[in-house]
Amino acid sequence: MDSFSTVIRTASHDQHVEAETSTFMSDLLGGRLGVDAYARYTEQLWFVYEALEAGAERLAADPVAGAFIQAELFRLPALERDLAHLRGADWRSGLAALPATQAYADRVRECAEEWPAGYIAHHYTRYLGDLSGGQIIRDKAERTWGFSRKGTGCGSMCSRGSGTRRRSRGGIGSGWIPWRSTTWRSSGSWPSASGRSR
Repeated sequence: MDSFSTVIRTASHDQHVEAETSTFMSDLLGGRLGVDAYARYTEQLWFVYEALEAGAERLAADPVAGAFIQAELFRLPALERDLAHLRGADWRSGLAALPATQAYADRVRECAEEWPAGYIAHHYTRYLGDLSGGQIIRDKAERTWGFSRKGTGCGSMCSRGSGTRRRSRGGIGSGWIPWRSTTWRSSGSWPSASGRSR
């Protein structure tokens, strides 16, 4: 039987490729967008991680999701430091979620409340995906906009090292939950990138 991480990575492969090759990410990584676009991107991540980490507190003792909650992965404090650096001390006053971001954050909260196995899918996609992809974005931010090496402005992209990634992959891959025992088996559906089951 495949590990949980293998199953979910395979199921979400097309969505990962779509995200990695989107016009916005291509332009951001290609240096064609300014630091304001990077700041806006960081703002949108704040909404997603606020939903994830609020859900994590609720699910820490859950028999399905609890094994995957690791406080060392939490990114909200680092995102808030980055936003203070990028936008100033009153960064919250201009904070606004794009409609797609709001819908995604709402779905994460819904999963945290009603479908722990679905929450794990979002947890995997964000934490492990952003830990890997975030390093590429961090390197581009340092070169393009002069952020200090692994410093404020891109700290949320680089504050987690490879040891944390290995522990995260191990936790997700070796969790006691074989995928056939989760809610997916009874629902017969997989979460899509939009968070809706398919």
